[in-house]
Amino acid sequence: MDTIEPKGNCEVVDTPGSKLHRGLRVPAKMVAGMVIRMMMMIRGWRFPAYFQLKDKWRVMTVGIEPDLLSFSSRVMAPGETVLDIGANIGVLSRHFCRCVGESGRVLSFEPEPENLQALRYNLKRYRQAYVIEYAISDSNEPATFYLNRISGTGNSLVPHQLGTRQIQVSCQTLDTFLGQHPDVRPDWVKIDVEGGEFQVLRGMRETVRLFPAIRLIIELCPQNLGGIESAEDLVAELLRLGFVLHWINLDGTTLPFLGVRMHHSAFEAQGYVNLYCVGNGTP
Repeated sequence: MDTIEPKGNCEVVDTPGSKLHRGLRVPAKMVAGMVIRMMMMIRGWRFPAYFQLKDKWRVMTVGIEPDLLSFSSRVMAPGETVLDIGANIGVLSRHFCRCVGESGRVLSFEPEPENLQALRYNLKRYRQAYVIEYAISDSNEPATFYLNRISGTGNSLVPHQLGTRQIQVSCQTLDTFLGQHPDVRPDWVKIDVEGGEFQVLRGMRETVRLFPAIRLIIELCPQNLGGIESAEDLVAELLRLGFVLHWINLDGTTLPFLGVRMHHSAFEAQGYVNLYCVGNGTP
């Protein structure tokens, strides 16, 4: 039988089946929303407005950055202290809390007000968690913070194309913060600040000197650096600070990092890699 297609201004008539299909779509979405809200209440989650239903579901069921989840589960130990710089809403901070246990500490740094509100809520069940309302940088002066108009996960101190709205945020160097809090002795520093990683490193040179066994987890994403520095520059700075660099595989295992060009395929596949950086005083 020939297929008859509508032409011109022909009206497409609904069939009972198509009406039923459209009628079921809205209730299904409502049910999904109810299930997710129930999960949020039970598990103690709160999300900013920019999170869609699928994003909420992913965070609560699968998590984000499986390489970091697997890696930290394998290497972080009870009683350790983790500084989560660029904590966003605390997805990784919550995981770090479970890794270090109640005898450890997780300090989560986040400057953006909407993310902060969610971060405080998401960490309130964890007695070992502390929220600090600062951007960690290379200066103790307030700075312009560029908000990603699509997703609050892309906010940065570095100007970028999606940063159409700007706010002023308080900043501190890590050296200054730890100087004011001598009881904090970091074992781990996770740095994911959407291109501001160089500023964090410049502001923690004294920290590296005082804690030679410190270990870093740092995102290396060339496109986030805004043309101010290159990925090679960031690697060179880590080497100057005395770190030995490893590349974190998707399964959480590590391999020696051989340079940006040698890992070109990984950058092409996902746009970034996470590095594990071991201080020169690490046993």
